[in-house]
Amino acid sequence: MERREQILGAVETLNYRATVGDVATRSGLELTTVQQELNSLAQDGDGHLQVSNTGEIVYAFEADVRDRLLRKDRNARLKALLKKAWQVAFYLVRISFGILLVLSLLLIAIGIYVVLSSRDGDSGGEGESRGGGGGMPGFFWGNFFYIFYWPPYGYYEERRLKDPNDMGFLESVYSFLFGDGNPNADLESRRWRTVAGLIQANRGVVVAEQLAPYLEAARVDSEDFVLPALVKYDGVPEVSEQGEIVYRFPQLQVQAEERRPAAPLPGFLQEKRWQFSKAPGGKLVLAGALGVANFVGAWFLYFLLQSTNLPPDLGFFAALAPVLVVYGTLFLLVPAVRAAVISWLNRGVESRNRSRSGFSRHLREANAELRRKLAFAQNFAGQKVLGKEDIIYTTEQSTLEQRDYELDDPRFRSLEDPRTER
Repeated sequence: MERREQILGAVETLNYRATVGDVATRSGLELTTVQQELNSLAQDGDGHLQVSNTGEIVYAFEADVRDRLLRKDRNARLKALLKKAWQVAFYLVRISFGILLVLSLLLIAIGIYVVLSSRDGDSGGEGESRGGGGGMPGFFWGNFFYIFYWPPYGYYEERRLKDPNDMGFLESVYSFLFGDGNPNADLESRRWRTVAGLIQANRGVVVAEQLAPYLEAARVDSEDFVLPALVKYDGVPEVSEQGEIVYRFPQLQVQAEERRPAAPLPGFLQEKRWQFSKAPGGKLVLAGALGVANFVGAWFLYFLLQSTNLPPDLGFFAALAPVLVVYGTLFLLVPAVRAAVISWLNRGVESRNRSRSGFSRHLREANAELRRKLAFAQNFAGQKVLGKEDIIYTTEQSTLEQRDYELDDPRFRSLEDPRTER
């Protein structure tokens, strides 16, 4: 935090626009530290990078950069607290829709029973009402209260680790209504892991056509889509005499040890199709069937009440019926609309997958121009593995051990050995 304050103070005195050298001079910090802190400050403070025609970079900030950083810091602390609360709240939200469905069906059943009983108007009807009132809820009592059982903390998380598709009925109702989230939530993470692996596999140099199957490329003849990769991995463009551009990534040409890819790189970045629900088929059908029963029952109760003169003490059902109708209708309408939206989203997914697949095919069927471009890229390819023989200092050794190590190294043999007696 102290280093950031030094950097921020230097930026302010430099009128919010400075190079790494400017800030290092003003703050007294080393260049590598200034570079890292300026990158972090630009990201958190909404700064901008300006590149000169000779390749120098200038960092530019707004005059309210300090206020922006304070707002983001407060937001970060608040988000951490909200995340903890959301873990509990989200579970309650998920099961609440199933509970509401069961309660709605229960109220509809009781309402229909009460209305039909009140229309009899005789003592036998009242007797049936009382008898029915004692017997009807028995349909629910067997396992009804079990659905309110609160499982041990982490129970559902552990269960999903074993089988992500294993859901209880209450969670299946939520899944029927709202689905299970974006299947491509990890798309950006997968994208950049693949891009970095591709660059390293090509010894630190690639051409735009190699990156196109993994980035959001509109067309290959415009290479603007490469810019995010250049920024993320500190890439440098190199131009041939024919005006062909290749992209070199010096930082990805150095490894601590030689590593092979854990798995073959995919031919292109493939997005996953959206699913209507991951709930087990039987529970999903049950949720849909109960939704239909709820819809039909709510409307039946509503029209039944319109043709019945209820006593004042049963006016509760007359007021509740429209709410049950709205709930029952939305319970079926929301999944229907979502299914249409999913169909539309999947068309976009398929279109993007086809586009990336086409770029991959274009690369495999490289023409003479592309082959020449790939050959030019090899002029800049290289990989340096920092083995033990390249290390001249390590903090694992004491000062004396380090000095002995240096004197034993051939690179230091030309130096005078301080251990030699004069």
